[in-house]
Amino acid sequence: MSQRSKRVAFSVESLREEVDQEIDQEAIDNKLLSDIRAIDLNLVDCISAQIIFCAVLVKFSLNTVCAFANIVPSLCVLPIKIRGEVLKLLHPHISGNDAETLFKCMRKVNLPNLVNSSNTSLVHVFAPPYGHCLDCNLSLVRHNDPVKVQYHHHYGTSEGIKVSLKCSRCKMFYGYSKYGNPETGWKLYPEARTSVEASDVCLVERSLLKWQISLANHSWVSFSGFSTAFNEVFDQLGSKDEGFGEKQCAAAFWNGELEEELRESGTLEFFGLMKKDDDREKIMEEVDKNRAKSVYKHSQEDCSEGCKTRG
Repeated sequence: MSQRSKRVAFSVESLREEVDQEIDQEAIDNKLLSDIRAIDLNLVDCISAQIIFCAVLVKFSLNTVCAFANIVPSLCVLPIKIRGEVLKLLHPHISGNDAETLFKCMRKVNLPNLVNSSNTSLVHVFAPPYGHCLDCNLSLVRHNDPVKVQYHHHYGTSEGIKVSLKCSRCKMFYGYSKYGNPETGWKLYPEARTSVEASDVCLVERSLLKWQISLANHSWVSFSGFSTAFNEVFDQLGSKDEGFGEKQCAAAFWNGELEEELRESGTLEFFGLMKKDDDREKIMEEVDKNRAKSVYKHSQEDCSEGCKTRG
């Protein structure tokens, strides 16, 4: 006969202890949640980053916290009133005071790697990299109201908010990728931005642009071909927003290539010739003149007599 398994001993006392432990733990959990909710986040300067992070997760949703972490660097340069308008556009369900408090909390916590960049539902904010004038150091003020834009990147297309500021003393306008004015010309910022402006309402991730340029160089992929392929991969063919258009693709290409050439050659001052879009040809003429004076690396066999005379 098979040996019967032993009956597990049952103790009313042990069951009572287990129930008491669960009740005690639930009471502790409720007490912790109550204490966290009671934290006054307006005193953010007096609270540790760890406590702040726990508090914002309890008071707000994880998605909201991630969304704020994504845009903190752009929000930091904005005047408080414009920042409030941007946050109202992004999170209309959050009151103005709560949104400003959450911004201050996430600025202190500083969690840039919290965001999953492949999440196309995240809204991006495109603002100047500075909150002060580069000429006179005066704080920048509103130029235009925040506007909604399209942002095309490696993972598809996302919504964005673009903000432009100005210096009321120097009459200089500060956009996402350049600053200046139509009279004196425009300048590029010392550091390259992560995206390229294809138009006033369309931006393209710089690394996506590098793919486009490489495919054009090695596979002869046209603007139409790249934009169609992008829209097909991300199911944007025939969509209401028209996806990534051929004209946007071409504009991003030319703007990005022009900037790359100026940065590589150390001739950012040539961009000062840009007073209107048609002035791109003037800049390229100066670039070509500068190129003619330079010597590219090449083998001895490929070196012409004219090249040898230049050294």
